[in-house]
Amino acid sequence: IMEKAVHFKQSAYWYQKSVNWYKYNYLAYYYFAYSLGNIEKYQAALSATQRCLDLNPTYRNAAFNLGVLLEHLGDDPGALKAYQRTLALDPRFYSALNNLNVLYQRMDNYQAAAGIVQKALLYYPHSPDAHSNLGVILYLTQDYNAAIVEFQKEIGRAHV
Repeated sequence: IMEKAVHFKQSAYWYQKSVNWYKYNYLAYYYFAYSLGNIEKYQAALSATQRCLDLNPTYRNAAFNLGVLLEHLGDDPGALKAYQRTLALDPRFYSALNNLNVLYQRMDNYQAAAGIVQKALLYYPHSPDAHSNLGVILYLTQDYNAAIVEFQKEIGRAHV
């Protein structure tokens, strides 16, 4: 773990230089933000991510990382918008689908969470994780029989 922290601190140092040299390179800001986020400098990472998106508003990875950073900062409504933006750019982005599902569950909006997981299953019908996520939602909403079916699909897919 310590080795990883040192790596990201060094990366942040060099990407800081990179954004100073290449002020209009959105990837420099993206990687700078990514490095900062990995050393838990979320506010600084948020600023760099926003600059990246100013330079390239259609960069889905930055939109996704914006959601992750906003979650770390406790801004669930902002994270929700960022994940929705990510999915508008790439509806099949599995990590954004998953994070949006988890966020909706945390907000006790199980209907929206189920809709997101069902969307994920349209794109990834053999995903054990998606079946498990849907099973959890169905269990939490006390639809136990449907939950069992989804968990069985998860088990069946995990061994394929």
